[in-house]
Amino acid sequence: KPRAWVNKLRNDFEEIVFRTYEAPRNTKEILYESGAEFAQMSGSGSAIYGLFQKEEDARAIAERIGANLPVYITEPHFHPNS
Repeated sequence: KPRAWVNKLRNDFEEIVFRTYEAPRNTKEILYESGAEFAQMSGSGSAIYGLFQKEEDARAIAERIGANLPVYITEPHFHPNS
């Protein structure tokens, strides 16, 4: 389950970027507050992504932050539980 990834996967750049830039840190916090099972900065910070169990949660947060940021919702291409 993606929730189990929280303490296992990490991006070493997050700490540096989040210390310097408030927006990416806030975006990750908002994703978790909005029901993301897992959220992380990709690579060197080109995106912050969240994994949601419920499509309606993903759509709600996309609508909330989409006015200020580009947002894309994609369906999973694999199922981590299978």
